[in-house]
Amino acid sequence: MPSPRELAGREARSGAAPPQAYRLSQEDAAAFDRDGVVCLRAVLCGETVAALAAALDGLSERIGTSAAGYDVTAIRRRLYDAPQADAATAGGGRQYDAESVVRNLRSMAAPALLDSGASGDGRFLVDSSTWLRDRTIRRLALDSDLPRIAAVILGSHKINFCDDQIFVKTEGAADRTAFHQDYTYFRMRGWQGCAMWICVDPADRDAGALAYVRGSHRWGREFMPNMFFAHVGIPGSAGESLEAIEANPQDYDLVRFAVEPGDIVIHHFRTVHGAGGNRSAHTRRALSLRYAGDDMRYWRRPGTPEQPYQRHALQDGDALDSEAFPMVWPRPFPGFSLADAHYDRLAPAA
Repeated sequence: MPSPRELAGREARSGAAPPQAYRLSQEDAAAFDRDGVVCLRAVLCGETVAALAAALDGLSERIGTSAAGYDVTAIRRRLYDAPQADAATAGGGRQYDAESVVRNLRSMAAPALLDSGASGDGRFLVDSSTWLRDRTIRRLALDSDLPRIAAVILGSHKINFCDDQIFVKTEGAADRTAFHQDYTYFRMRGWQGCAMWICVDPADRDAGALAYVRGSHRWGREFMPNMFFAHVGIPGSAGESLEAIEANPQDYDLVRFAVEPGDIVIHHFRTVHGAGGNRSAHTRRALSLRYAGDDMRYWRRPGTPEQPYQRHALQDGDALDSEAFPMVWPRPFPGFSLADAHYDRLAPAA
C-alpha cells in the first residue's frame, strides 16, 4: 500500500487532482504521517465558509431539539453548582447514561476543567450527526474535495464518511475541552482514520484553538473517552487516563495552529488533543468531519456513546459501507452528488 507521502507525490507529478482542487504537498503528507496532525491553508472558499457559518448558527439555535446535542456549560453548572441534581442532561441529548455519569463524577470528586482567563459568561455547545439534518454540512462532507484529500493523506484507495460533530464556544466560555483521543469514542477499529477540524472564525490559543500532542498517534496506546469538561471516563469504557497532560502540559510536545476561515486542521484518529476556553472577543464555531480508509472495520467498542441518528445493521468486523458510513471516494462518476441523490431521504434539509 502506498504511503500518504507517495500518493501526494504522485498527485503532484501527474496533476491527478481535479481543477480548482487543493493539491496536497508531499510535505503536508509527511507532516501528518510524522506528527499526526497538519494544517492546510485556504482549502475552502469564502462562499463555502459563509454557508457553513450560517449552518452552524442554525444548529446551535436548535441544540435543545437534537438527540445528540448538548449544552456542555449547562451540564457542568448543573453538576458542580447544583450538586443535588438528579441528571446531567442539558439539551436533547440521549448519547450518554446521565445518571451513571453523575455517579462517576461524584464518586471521583473530579474537578471541572475551566479556563481561568475566560469570563465564564459564554457557552460550550456540542452536537453530532448534523450531516443528516443540514444540507450544507451534508454537501461539504460528501460532495466536496475533502474525501479526496482524506484518501491522499491516509494513503487509502477508498474513503468512508464516518460522522460529524460541531463545537461552538461563545465569547467567554470557560469550559476547556479535556485532552482526549477520538479513536476510542468510535465504534470501529483500524489505523486509517482522520478528523478534519474546520473553524469558520479566526482561532488562536485565546479563542480555544486545539492543541495536539505531536506524534501521539504512534504511541500504541488507547485512552479512555471522557466527558470533555472533566477527566472522568464514560461509564463502561476502558483505557488510560490523560490527566497527566492536563496537569503538566509543559512535559509534552504540544502544537497549535492559529487558523483563519478556510483553513483545515487534519489529525489522525489516535492523536491526543484538547483545547482551552474562549478568552477572545468572538464566538469560535467549528465543524469536525471524520473519514475512514481501507482498513477500518466496524466494532462495537465497550463504553462508546450511543449515536441516535445512525442507522445500520453492521456487525463486528464488517466493512463500513452502509447508509451510516457512506463510501465517498472514489466517486461513482464526475459530478455525482451523494448528498442530493441519496441522503435527502434520511432527514429533511435544514
